[in-house]
Parts: sequence; C-alpha cells; structure tokens
Amino acid sequence: MKKGKRLLYVLFVLAISICLFGCSTKKSKNKKKEKQNETTTETTTINENVNPELANGDFETKDFSSWETTGSIIHVQNDDWASVNKTYFVKMSADKSDDSFSITQQFASGISGNCAAGIDYEGSATFAGECELIVEANGSSSSVKFKPSKDWDVWESINTSKTPIEVKEGDVITITVKGDLKAGDWGDFDNIVFKSCDDFEVVEENETKTFDNIKYGGATGSGTIKYEGITFNGNLVNDGDFIKGVDISSIISVENSGFVFKDANGNSKDLFKILADAGINCVRVRIWNDPYKQGPPKSAINSYGGGVCDLNYAVKIAERCKEAGISFYPDFHYSDWWSDPGRSICPKAWEGLSVEEKAKKAAEFTTEALEKIGETKVKILIASVGNETNNFMAGETGIDNIAVIMKDAAKAIRDYDKNILIAVHFTNPEKTNYLGSYAKPLDEAGVDYDIFASSYYPFWHGTLDNLKSKLDLVANEYGKLTMIAEYSYSYMGSQDATSTQKEYKEASPEAQYSAIKLINEFSAGINNCIGTFYWEPAWPLTEQSTWDEYGSGWTSSVAKEYDPNTAPDKAQGSACYEQSWFDQNGNQNLVLTKDLFNELWNDNSEEK
Repeated sequence: MKKGKRLLYVLFVLAISICLFGCSTKKSKNKKKEKQNETTTETTTINENVNPELANGDFETKDFSSWETTGSIIHVQNDDWASVNKTYFVKMSADKSDDSFSITQQFASGISGNCAAGIDYEGSATFAGECELIVEANGSSSSVKFKPSKDWDVWESINTSKTPIEVKEGDVITITVKGDLKAGDWGDFDNIVFKSCDDFEVVEENETKTFDNIKYGGATGSGTIKYEGITFNGNLVNDGDFIKGVDISSIISVENSGFVFKDANGNSKDLFKILADAGINCVRVRIWNDPYKQGPPKSAINSYGGGVCDLNYAVKIAERCKEAGISFYPDFHYSDWWSDPGRSICPKAWEGLSVEEKAKKAAEFTTEALEKIGETKVKILIASVGNETNNFMAGETGIDNIAVIMKDAAKAIRDYDKNILIAVHFTNPEKTNYLGSYAKPLDEAGVDYDIFASSYYPFWHGTLDNLKSKLDLVANEYGKLTMIAEYSYSYMGSQDATSTQKEYKEASPEAQYSAIKLINEFSAGINNCIGTFYWEPAWPLTEQSTWDEYGSGWTSSVAKEYDPNTAPDKAQGSACYEQSWFDQNGNQNLVLTKDLFNELWNDNSEEK
C-alpha cells in the first residue's frame, strides 16, 4: 500500500474508533444517569405498607381493614337501637378485668400546613380508664386524652388542633388510638380524621351551656336541706319551695273500701289533712281514659281496678286537694289502664287510628280533663304527657311516634294554661343512657315541655349518683327542669335495696324513713330538680272482696279483657302496701310521726 493511502486508512480507523468509544461512553453515562434516577425514585416512593391516604377511619368496612391492632377488647359493630350513630364504630369493653388496646395506621398526607387528628366517642358515665389519640409526622407528635362521660348514644368529639403538627403533602403520618380500661369500662369510638386545623370546629374544654330562662334563688324556708328555689321562664317554681309530692291515685277506692287513716295519736283523720300537716304540697294522680269493661255501666265494680282512676275520680281528688291547700298534678296515661315501660295499650275508643289521629285525640282528652279539673279551682302545678313512656304510648311504639302524641298533648296543656309546668316522664335510669337518649329526639321533634322526670326505685334503678348524672345531662344540655316523678321504699317485707347498695337498709320503718330522707336530700343537688313524688304512700291491702267491688286492688277480675297479656284471671290487691306510710291498721309510720318532710324543708318560715 502506498504511503498516502496508508495514512488515509489509519485516519479512517482512528475516526471510527473515536466514534465508537464516544457512543459507548455516552450510553454508559446515560445508563448511569438512568440508574441514578431509579435510585432517586426509590428513595422518595412511599413504602408499600403506607396507605396513600387515611383509610377506613369510619370503619364502614365493618372491620379493622387498614389498621394494625393490639388487644382483644375491641371489635367493630353497629347499633340499630341508637338514635345518633347508626353506622359502624369500634366497641371497646373490659368486662371482668383491666385491659388495654391500640389501633395504628400509617398513610401519606394529602395536605400541607398545620394539621391535626380528630375522633368521636361515647361511653359509660362511670368510665374509669383513659384513652388517647396520637398523631405523628416528621419526628414530632401531638396527642389528646379522652374518656367517655355521658353514657350511651351521647357522642362527643375531640381533636389535637390545640397542638398542631406541620406537614407537607406526601409526608408519612401515623395515627394511633389507644386505651387503658378498668374492669367494667365500656365505650365506642368512630370517625377518625386527619385534616387542616382550620377545618375543625373550636371545642372549648368543660364548656357549659347557660340558659337565661333558669335562675336559682328564692324563698327556701328554714329546714335542714339547702334549696335555693328555681325561677323558670320568669316564675318562681312553687313559690320557691321544693315540691314534696305524693301520688295517691288509689285513695277514693281505698276509702270506699272502708279503710281508715289515723293521726299520730291513733285517731281517725282525713288523709289530705294528714298529708298537708306533714308538709306535702302537691298530689299526683294518674288518669285513665276509660278503665271500664265494655257494655255495663261505668262503675267501680265493672272497672279494671287499680284505683279506678278515671277523670271523675281525678276531679274528686282535686276537690279534696283544694280544700287542703295542696296543688294538683294530673298524670295522663293515654290508655284505659296501666302504662309503663312494658305496655301502653291503645284506649278502646282510639283503636284503628293513625298516630296523627291519636295525637289529636290525646289533645282533645287533655283539654277536656283540664277544664273539668279546673272547675274545682285547685292549683294545677304540673301536668304530664304520658307515664314512664320509654317504649310505648297509646299503643304506639318508638320514641318518634311517642313524640308525635306528646307534641299535640303538650300544646293542649300550654293552650289551656301557660303557667302549668309540662312534664315528660321516663324510667330505668340504671340502663345505659335510657334518659338522655330520649331528650334528643323530643328536642328534634319540637315537643314543648318544661320538666324531664324519671322514676327512681332504689331496689330496681341503681345508685343516686347514677340518677344524678343522667338528669344532670338533660338539664345541662337542654335547659329543662328535672324531677323524680315516682319513688318509694319498704317498711316491711323482703323488698329492699341492700343487695346492691350499702346506703339502704333492710325493710323496716326506720329503713323507710332513712331511704326517704336520703333520696330527698340527694335530689336537692340534682341540677334543676324541683321536687319528688312518693308513689302510693296510702294504698293498703284492703279486704279481698273490695278489690272487685271498689277497684281497690291493683287489678280486677275483668281487667284481662283489656290486657290479656298482663292481667291475671282473678282480682289482686295492692301491690305496694309494704311501701305505705301507714300500717295495715291505719297507724302512721315513722315518716309521718317524726315529721320528716317538715324537718327537711320548713315552708312555714317567717320569711314567707
């Protein structure tokens, strides 16, 4: 090869080599750069175990999907009986011993800025343990402790917005809910959220509602119990005196049966005079629509018993109250016989009517009754729309239907006399929020009432502390007066509260005195409580022949026609004679001979 050509060849080979090397180097650099990019992407990608957002905070998956859990005292469920939260939530319950739990979730924040976590909860008013909501991000954390306090179906909310954490979109967030429960504690939680602090409602700790229509202060007398008196809607309730009431609905039938009541010296004396001298200032009377067998004349011998208790009997009692200077409290059952948590049979004349039609009839009956009672010139202090209406009224079931009837009946009372205090009456305060869960739907339905009352029988209804917590809740949340519409205690027999409560003693005159004193002293400390009513202190066990003839037993032999599921085949006597303030010979027990009510509240002070 010639020298010139050889030089050209060498240059050509060299050029190709440079080109090939350069391309290879460029590819290598590109591959290296791609590798670097891949590495960078791996470091910013969230771990596969971290959710892209908070998931299942409302537990509507019906399980703990997306959450890591510890402990065996939690599970997801719903509650068809609830009125506030019918969705799924977490139930926590330590039945027999102290126990704990936790649930945790990691997720990527979809927002930036100052953020917080929130949660809804409810549970036992006696919850002794403690729970905590914790949120963590970027090495910082915020938490808030909470414990249920208002019982079933009363949900509360809490959040960590007072100590926010600052996050950026994509940051890993960890939310934990944990609890240390004491034996017997139970509660529920739901709706765990993570959002900007600006999106949370401001919730003041220990916030207490105030109501301008309720003011404390007024005449109190000089008894041993401090009672300030309550002004409600501009009127001093009962002239500032605590209402010391009794229910003596059976009295006409008892007197017709020949029973004689005696004074402290053993001499016969009118019951109303005895009660007035003892400091009793209001009488409660149940009113049934038509407590008689269909067909025959409406007389005691054709009645369902239980004191007969139709409107005519109520008018007779009102006349006696007027003479004795005692105010009057008609208790409308809207049934022809007993109404209580287990039943309220529709009045015979209302059968086949819709709930709206029954509401109209209830209003008409209420107006008619008030007009007839009013003719006696007695002071009608209170009137109640229903009796122990936990489950039933006039054959209707459920609080929503009950509220329809209550609303029209209450309006009838208000239209008749705006000064009459309107009461609603429930019972079973020992059951989980059996009182507070009724106040909310009544409020939502627009039922116009003044007093939220409960029965309290120590041998059935738990502790006084529990009763106070339930009534306080209604008073504080809805601005209602409160009252114990029924209570009693035995002076003989085997029914007492010693098996469940150390404050009470075995049935005896002394135990009855002590229980009545305790209940009344305690009731004065219940928020907005205006009084108590002892149930049937003068219903003795009369002669058997009188149970049908005068209706002086708790049931007659014809009651089964109206209530085949409850009434026995034969008449039965008084079911509460062991709780009477008189023995079977009409002699007074210690409650009267020791002048208990005048000792507790002296309404005859010079201040008045």
